[in-house]
Amino acid sequence: MEHFAQHESIERKEAEREAKFQGVTVEEILKLQEEAVAAAAAASQDTQKAVPVSKPVTRVTPPEKQEPAVKYKDAGTVGARKGEWGTGEAGYKPPTEPGEKLR
Repeated sequence: MEHFAQHESIERKEAEREAKFQGVTVEEILKLQEEAVAAAAAASQDTQKAVPVSKPVTRVTPPEKQEPAVKYKDAGTVGARKGEWGTGEAGYKPPTEPGEKLR
């Protein structure tokens, strides 16, 4: 009980300082603080009702940690679609994708 009374005392002193700074009464400051807390609570309840339910996250193993059989499973078909090295508009460039490495 003493602990919470200490918190109330600190909050009251802060309200007094704020009232002195703004040139209003302490009661006006306390009333504004209560209204702000009530508005925040109402807004919180409204947003909790409107929060969409998200889908569960599916984690994918990064390519550098995948087994080669998984990492390169479609590489043959991808490489076959792209054609030979040094032909077409792209010219020569080093392979960057698994499908390019198997051509």
